Amino acid sequence: MLQNRSRSATEPERQQPPPHPRNTSSPFPSELAEFDGRDPEKPIYLSLKGMIYDVSHRRDLYAPGGQMNEFAGKDVTRAFSMSSMGSRNKLKPTDFNADFQVMSDEQRETLENWVAFYDAAYKVVGTIRKE
Repeated sequence: MLQNRSRSATEPERQQPPPHPRNTSSPFPSELAEFDGRDPEKPIYLSLKGMIYDVSHRRDLYAPGGQMNEFAGKDVTRAFSMSSMGSRNKLKPTDFNADFQVMSDEQRETLENWVAFYDAAYKVVGTIRKE
């Protein structure tokens, strides 16, 4: 049974953050596009296997004009599983989705290599919520 714990006189009162119109640490996939690098005041995010990575410190790559900009503000799970490290195939808009259930062993391995790379190079800032 949980006990109701009241704050002691010496314990500081916790300040609650002001309400935010959206939970940016767990946005819906459609909200991820807001973080595509076009607005220099916002961070640049991409999603990979449900995790959201902040790639802002590499604006040179992910902002408009950068060689990785097509991935900014998108779920890149399926797209990354279809490409090998260091090479990029021609991707279609339908390749940008979170589906990683149906893929070959080679695609799964490629995806896991990308996940390991992003885990090492970028900070995870949240997870994608289902719409």
